[in-house]
Amino acid sequence: QFFTPREYHQLYSMVTEALDHLESYIAKTFSKNNKCKFGVLDLYEHVQHSGQIIPRLFLMIAVGSVAITQMRAPAKDILFDLVEICSGVQHPMRGLFLRNYLSRTTQSKLPDKGSQYEGLGGNVRDAIEFVLRNFVEMIKLWVRMREKNRNSSSISSSSLYFSEQSRMVPSSSS
Repeated sequence: QFFTPREYHQLYSMVTEALDHLESYIAKTFSKNNKCKFGVLDLYEHVQHSGQIIPRLFLMIAVGSVAITQMRAPAKDILFDLVEICSGVQHPMRGLFLRNYLSRTTQSKLPDKGSQYEGLGGNVRDAIEFVLRNFVEMIKLWVRMREKNRNSSSISSSSLYFSEQSRMVPSSSS
């Protein structure tokens, strides 16, 4: 089954709203005051073993966002891990929505000048490189989606052309 872009956007909106709640829950559960047997980085590793790639990557972004916020690992390490692992999604529309979620979720967690993530978490160059890498991948996905749409519309029109031509050609039996 394939969703139209509008249907996929509706699904994406519902999923990201739920992921925002999940992110808040994870942040509360793995706060520094809570005495869990394992930490948010253990959870980040654990979700990497989820079965299907799309849910896995959305979960990794949500958990990675919490890990950055709680400064459990350098922001640049998690950011580059996430931008790289998102390359596993080859479907253009799904990849675009995933990378949009990555951008939306991490925009306040970049190691920018004066931010709390600067220093050991990275620097402005790391932030720029992350944003550019994600943006370039989004452009590639967009181009693939446009090409796919162009090719499918040209195939449809050529099929129509040939079916009309075959009706116009007189049969050899007449």
